[in-house]
Amino acid sequence: MQAIEIKNLSFVYSARTPNEKRALDDINLSVEEGSLVALVGATGSGKSTLIMHLNGLIKPQDKKRSSIVVHDMSASDKKALKKLRFEVGMVFQYPEYQLFADTVAKDIAFGPKNMKLSAEEVDARVRRAMQVVGLDYDEFAGRSPFDLSGGEKRRVAIAGVIAMQPKILVLDEPVAGLDPAGRKELLALIKTLQREISPTVVLVSHNMDDVARLADRVVALKDGRIVADGAPRDVFADRQLVKDIGLDVPFAARVVDNLEEKGISLDKHIITDEELYNALTDLFASAGKLKKPAPEEEFFDDEFFDDEEFFDDDSEEDEEEDIIKDDPEQECTVPEGACLEAEENDGSEKTKNRRKDMTSDKGPARARGEGGGNV
Repeated sequence: MQAIEIKNLSFVYSARTPNEKRALDDINLSVEEGSLVALVGATGSGKSTLIMHLNGLIKPQDKKRSSIVVHDMSASDKKALKKLRFEVGMVFQYPEYQLFADTVAKDIAFGPKNMKLSAEEVDARVRRAMQVVGLDYDEFAGRSPFDLSGGEKRRVAIAGVIAMQPKILVLDEPVAGLDPAGRKELLALIKTLQREISPTVVLVSHNMDDVARLADRVVALKDGRIVADGAPRDVFADRQLVKDIGLDVPFAARVVDNLEEKGISLDKHIITDEELYNALTDLFASAGKLKKPAPEEEFFDDEFFDDEEFFDDDSEEDEEEDIIKDDPEQECTVPEGACLEAEENDGSEKTKNRRKDMTSDKGPARARGEGGGNV
């Protein structure tokens, strides 16, 4: 069964003006119920314009030729529009900026109240939504959303959407701006939301590793047109196509390409860390280099990367950068404009510890730590 059916959809911003911009050009797209579809493409390719059509935030300009049907409801039908917007939950980029109520519970309850539900049903949905996104009701319900951390605010914003129990969830860059731990938690949450609340998910993302891990299908846009549509493994295997779209392949695929340059051939369809891990351990085991670990062992442990025959350190990039592994008390002089990489196990004090110890021949030097930023 099709959850979404889009036919002949085009959209032009500032039509018939000097600033005319064609954002979508004859889009035809069907989304199967129960699937997780990733929309990818460079900035300006039309992704956001497309998803805003799904719940009527933008309406088709040519209603005679174009059509958008979501669960048998037309996005052009004014009478069905309100119900349509309850069916399609939209989580925009940085949704925490849209919080407005004085407590978490009131913010989450806003949508269900507009559905004219009873007070008991509203309360039940608020509690359920908070449970699903991992926010304890007793701890967070009465707090101001503006006093929460960035990750907690985002969870509140997502809870406000899923409290309406939409059958389709549209996520626009849901992990943008989150730290690695928050990113990992939210990606896991997306799968939970698909399993428990919204069986059909449309994900907009620029992170191809996230797409490789989560999506059943990838739809790529360029200049408002669909230029690729298929399983992630098949789309990313076409390296030239991905490059033409203006994207990069997932990390695992880049490793495969780098190894191929060194004469080690692996399957071009490898796109996740798990697939890369299995391929490399099989390779090492077949060469007698390494006994294949049990599946529960940690990916890419220190022993795995000790074999210099397969992983040498002669890249041009390493030759251009001075990498200094030192203790916090060691002083060093860095040439003007040099980029210094500081490594520490915990990563929490590297900027503070080294700021006072780093000087340049002609002024302050720039140093880059594992977490990014300048020293």
